[in-house]
Amino acid sequence: MTTQKTLISALMVIALSACSDSSDYDFDASREAAEEAAAQLPSSTFEAQFDPANQVIPFPNNLLLAGSEDGTLNIGVDDANNYADPQVALNALDGFSTTAPITATFSQALDAESLIIGETVRVFEVTTTAEGATTGIVGELGAADLALAIPAENPQTLAILPLRPLKESTSYLVVLTNSINNTEGSVPDKSVSYHLVSGDTELTGATAALEPVRLLTSSFEAVASAAGVAEANIVLSWAFTTQSITPVMDALAAKAEASAITIIPTATPSSTLNPALTGDANVYVGAITVPYYQTAPTTEDPNAAINGFMIAENGGFLTRFNPSPAAQSNQTIPVLFSAPAAGEAPASGWPVVIFQHGITQERSNMLALADGMARAGLAVIAIDMPMHGIVDTSNPLNAANPLLAPLGATERTFGLDLQDNSTMAAGPDGTPDTSGTHFYNLGNLLNARDNLRQAVSDLLVLRNSLSSIDVVPINSAQVGFVGHSLGGIVGTPFLALDTVVGPASLAMPGGGIAQMLANSASFGPVINAGLESQGAAPGSDEYARFLTAAQTVVDSGDPINFAVTAAAAHPIHLMEVVGGSGGSLPDQVIPNAVATAPLSGTEPMIRVMALPPVVETTGTGAAPVSGAVRFVAGGHASLLSPTDDALTTVEMQTQVATFMASQGTQIPITNPSVIAGAQ
Repeated sequence: MTTQKTLISALMVIALSACSDSSDYDFDASREAAEEAAAQLPSSTFEAQFDPANQVIPFPNNLLLAGSEDGTLNIGVDDANNYADPQVALNALDGFSTTAPITATFSQALDAESLIIGETVRVFEVTTTAEGATTGIVGELGAADLALAIPAENPQTLAILPLRPLKESTSYLVVLTNSINNTEGSVPDKSVSYHLVSGDTELTGATAALEPVRLLTSSFEAVASAAGVAEANIVLSWAFTTQSITPVMDALAAKAEASAITIIPTATPSSTLNPALTGDANVYVGAITVPYYQTAPTTEDPNAAINGFMIAENGGFLTRFNPSPAAQSNQTIPVLFSAPAAGEAPASGWPVVIFQHGITQERSNMLALADGMARAGLAVIAIDMPMHGIVDTSNPLNAANPLLAPLGATERTFGLDLQDNSTMAAGPDGTPDTSGTHFYNLGNLLNARDNLRQAVSDLLVLRNSLSSIDVVPINSAQVGFVGHSLGGIVGTPFLALDTVVGPASLAMPGGGIAQMLANSASFGPVINAGLESQGAAPGSDEYARFLTAAQTVVDSGDPINFAVTAAAAHPIHLMEVVGGSGGSLPDQVIPNAVATAPLSGTEPMIRVMALPPVVETTGTGAAPVSGAVRFVAGGHASLLSPTDDALTTVEMQTQVATFMASQGTQIPITNPSVIAGAQ
């Protein structure tokens, strides 16, 4: 996996001229004025840092929206068309992250015990004017919403960590007080620049460019004062507005029109495709045409699939002001479908389950579930996610095989050969890159975000098209969903948007994608080595800034932002591998949790969805139930493969089939020995 130049100073860059109508901000004069002002102020070695002239501001910060003409961020960049630069990617957004850390720096190391949310650190949801001045408080965030931390690699930094996603398209005010201590017990002062912008005197002359900031700061402190914070005790305040999360997804859902699913009426027993299977399911191949909002490769641009991203119908960035994406093409993609081989379908048809595979996998993963689903009286349908597919042309299920070829379907790996499949080094090796290699594209964060969105769009089109299946009778009104790994990640926003689907089983999903990947035992070493080669070694400020930028960009496709809505609309059965039995390890692909990122991993999904633990059979079959089952044995792939622990695979597949067949009214526990808390 390749990476490009990371955020060396991106998150601290600000063109202060954007804060006013003047474009002639004199940085040298400002510094001279600040030095003159400093001579009139008490000397302080411990201060909350705020020095726009030297590009030091807390982040996120609405000052980085100043001067925008389309409502997107306006960070100064070297090349506005270089989307490999995370700064440029951030400038495509209409606000900041709902999940990433909120940070401010001090001149000396901080005392953790003095950091108390609601006391020394105050965060308010606020109303604002169009210009960004705060006008009132909607509410205050507390210890249930935010945690405070000091990064081990930078003890001078205060990190405010959301424990649940912040509201989208919402403004927040952060206020830091002089009750924060350094490690010597001293209290901080305001910086020279903050003294200037927090004063009552109009700024003129060399500091005139700071006058708009002073007016904003005056509104911040007035609102804080109304909440009981004495202005004399404030050492730093700033506001930020979160980006929109749902408008583009809502637009994709509105555009997800039904498309004919063509199934070739040649049934192949599952055991013919894989002798290890029982043959309880008949398997069919087919195709469906979906709108492709990403860019497919062309002769002129063979790398378009990794270089592009979704654009609005008017050619602009996708934002809440401009949410409707433009389809760049229609892509006909393969479909794999299974139905019970024995028995007669119910009068209303077989209930159908949509299966979505995991990262680097492909649609044939559904074969591992097809027989068990068939025995439960369920049909299954699967498609590949963007940048995934069956690469091996000798595979009988590949789109080019004689049975599928007449349908004109394309594997959406697009035959790309951009890296060595053995070493993962950049450059072709003569063999097409494996499925999913380019899905999480760290070299183009907007492309990575929009692969998530495209996957959701594909699922919406597939669900809307189920009634066109006629090879066997199916009940398109009785639909379930099973998502494994990345399938559960993209499945969560899909479930938030589609209320026709009933029960959903999410096997080893995770949220907070940037830190989730960086802390994955499987993917983390590769990602971190790539970042280190670009000057962002783990533990460095540059590394933290890149991950903040990455999370900010992918936020609008991240499942953690859709978890509450999905859980409210569907019975949810979530599975997690926590390990512990006989030396079994926790999930080595998607971490259970990340200590420094409270919204990354599987446990945050469980917490945000408010799923109770399941340690015994739950539900009588009469009413929908939801819950999380934690497995002490097995591994990330155990839903599909018995390699790590056969008993876990049997238990997982039994739970999924029962949950689907019962329409989400029962989660069975048949083998307590593999379930945490059930022994």
